[in-house]
Amino acid sequence: MSKIKFRGLIPAVNRYIKSKSIPELVAELIAFGFLAPLAITGILFMLIGLITGQVDPSGVTFGIYG
Repeated sequence: MSKIKFRGLIPAVNRYIKSKSIPELVAELIAFGFLAPLAITGILFMLIGLITGQVDPSGVTFGIYG
């Protein structure tokens, strides 16, 4: 098993932040800090609902099929 050396999380984060512009950092913060958790939570909610029987797939309408 090879030895993994962590050279430091803080210097890596500092280099990453300094290499990006402010609008890019804001966009990544919104995308990965807000939208990604919402999407993952919604998908898990639907999957758990389908598995446990709380969501009936035969009675679901998605607006455009009505």
